[in-house]
Amino acid sequence: VVVAVGGTLSLSCVGNRRFLFTIAMNMQAFTTAIQEQEQEEQILFDDILALVRTNCANNNGGFLQYNARTKRWYEVGDFMAQKVIANAFWDVQQSMEKKQNKQTNKTRNVINRQKDTLQNERHS
Repeated sequence: VVVAVGGTLSLSCVGNRRFLFTIAMNMQAFTTAIQEQEQEEQILFDDILALVRTNCANNNGGFLQYNARTKRWYEVGDFMAQKVIANAFWDVQQSMEKKQNKQTNKTRNVINRQKDTLQNERHS
């Protein structure tokens, strides 16, 4: 997972897309965890951190950030990695909510058009 400046993710990296897929697959667990306790949320973050590090160990991967001064990649610590995981969950959740709101608005517009059509037909 390549961590850009400010903790954002670049979608141009395959590892980042896989990471976001893992986040999306765990959204239900995240939703449940935030409703339960902060401890459950931390367990989920730890599990994903371990999964990414285990899967990337053979490829010299993990949670990486580029240092422009030294022109080298380095692995960020657990704190930053967990921050990236948390931000990814919130970003995916917001994206899902926007998508749902957009669909709700489309449905509402269709219903309103149908109501208008029925009202116009009654008044004709």
